[in-house]
Amino acid sequence: MQAFPMISFDYTVDESSYSSEILFTPASRRWWTLVGEGTFRVGSKIVRSQTWLIAYRDRGKWFFTPSNYDDVASAKANLTEIELSRDRKDEVDLPVAPGCPLEVTDLHVFADRTDLKYRRVHFRLRNTTNNRITRYGFKISDDRQDGSIEFGTGAASDAIEPGGVSRTFDENYSAYLYWCEGEHRIRIEIDHAYFEDGREWNAPEPSRQEKKSK
Repeated sequence: MQAFPMISFDYTVDESSYSSEILFTPASRRWWTLVGEGTFRVGSKIVRSQTWLIAYRDRGKWFFTPSNYDDVASAKANLTEIELSRDRKDEVDLPVAPGCPLEVTDLHVFADRTDLKYRRVHFRLRNTTNNRITRYGFKISDDRQDGSIEFGTGAASDAIEPGGVSRTFDENYSAYLYWCEGEHRIRIEIDHAYFEDGREWNAPEPSRQEKKSK
């Protein structure tokens, strides 16, 4: 929007308009795609072209997201190569529950160049105990609590030796739904771990209860 500010938008109902509302979505969280003619300022010029807006309601108020607001080409115009290549690992929260036998290591987070609202999250898990871990799981989420990525494994190839590290996990996580809502901090939490001798460790009840509510 800073590179190509939209000055005005003319919307008329025509054959290309449609609603993307989902019946089970609360009325306050539905959105609609509006097709019309946008007027943009490009340098010293005024350019008019067919475009679209996303209209949605949040907490009783209307908001509008211009089509090029989250567009990759437009976003890249505002980001330098240094920013695109920046490791965002310090923007990830790593809460550690009492007694957790695994820790996140070799963490790296980069913007997905094909879709800038996503973050490529790379990391490994280290076994901090003297016992072999044969099963474990983790969850990637954020403070929105609108969804999460959950992973669990018991495959022999994924077992982690005492003091050893797992394979590298490569996950793609959405940092925001609408750019105007701001980017949310990603959180990686260990959910459970089972040892070769039959013992097991599980995340505290609040985290597990939150998982069940999804």
